[in-house]
Amino acid sequence: CNLFLHIQMDFQILPWYFPQKYLQIIFSIKLAQKHPIVSLNHSRLPMDFSLTAEQQMLQDIARRFAEEELREHASLMEETNVPPSLTLRKRFAEMGFLGINLPTEYGGAGLGHFEAVLILEELAKISVAVAFPVFEASFGPSLAIAHFAPEALRQRILPEVCSGEMVVAVSM
Repeated sequence: CNLFLHIQMDFQILPWYFPQKYLQIIFSIKLAQKHPIVSLNHSRLPMDFSLTAEQQMLQDIARRFAEEELREHASLMEETNVPPSLTLRKRFAEMGFLGINLPTEYGGAGLGHFEAVLILEELAKISVAVAFPVFEASFGPSLAIAHFAPEALRQRILPEVCSGEMVVAVSM
């Protein structure tokens, strides 16, 4: 956490054309201070942004589902301004897309935020309207409840959200 804050602060004072190399140097120095085994070779910090086999499979499943099942729903929702139906939310739940990054004890899949974003990206390619229930079940109020709500509230709301029975949203 201290490393992230340090990088963020140093990033703000640098010109726009300089930060990537500077961030690599700061990161490697901080990492080497905590873990002396890490090399201080500043010229290269290889990072692999490839998806794992599991992430690729998840992305492919979401893409196929979106292309095969969501186009018709998206057209109807966008033309009529009707929110996603209970049937569609239940289908998302069957696919395991609702609360994918929420803990398993509340009905989620226990995966990470990155996996949730992979699914959202594929659904939103069809329409943001059809992706909305997955977003609300994985981020926003659901995530706030998972992290900050009393245990009784988590047990009451999150399983309902992950099953598609309840939709939570932010109101301002």
